[in-house]
Amino acid sequence: MAAELGAHRGDHTQDVVGAAARSLPGVKRRRGGRRGDAEFQRRFDVSRTVAREVAKSLETAKVVTVRRRIGLVSQPVEEWDALSTQVIHWKLHSTHREEQLRTLTELRLAIEPAAATSAARYAPIDVKSRLPLLAAELRHTGENGRLDEFHKLDIEFHSLILRNSGNEMFASLSTIIATVLSGRVELHMYPQKPKPEALDAHDAVAQAIWQSSPDNARQAMHRIVDEVAETLQLS
Repeated sequence: MAAELGAHRGDHTQDVVGAAARSLPGVKRRRGGRRGDAEFQRRFDVSRTVAREVAKSLETAKVVTVRRRIGLVSQPVEEWDALSTQVIHWKLHSTHREEQLRTLTELRLAIEPAAATSAARYAPIDVKSRLPLLAAELRHTGENGRLDEFHKLDIEFHSLILRNSGNEMFASLSTIIATVLSGRVELHMYPQKPKPEALDAHDAVAQAIWQSSPDNARQAMHRIVDEVAETLQLS
């Protein structure tokens, strides 16, 4: 493990943090595994400074707690900071992947249709006019197999709606939704070619928001997230 992670020094501290989080007993739903800076330093072949940064990051994410004279004590995964994009990323790359995808898809089902509804009411006109153009770019890149561009546009599309919904709570979740979307790509859990019905639904969402039609925006966004749940076999 030390040899594998020896390259993760300096600017790659967060890679070590992720590897450390996934290696803790908490990932397996156990409590009480003890760790210290010295162990992180030895196991991951990093400097003492980096080891301390790793420990601090894990404590901030509630992956571990610090106990006097004991050191770092790992916590059960259900006590981790569930809304941390770091924690979401770690879970997506652990044995909790399927459960994390299920809960995140449920979050999307609850949040994104409501955000689309609000965006149809409150989004600025320049944002509303941008969405049909984005949907057209999504279709073009998706149908032509330019998946890297497609995925970036998809993140922009959903983030734009959340950030311009007129609801600061929805807006604050835009980075989480972006993490979910990019995580599916990293895990090779995204279709090699977007389904026509998914592209149609993005078109419908964009048109509904552009036309200030809240009900149509909500229904079309439901179609997008329902299709995701079906693709992931979570529904």
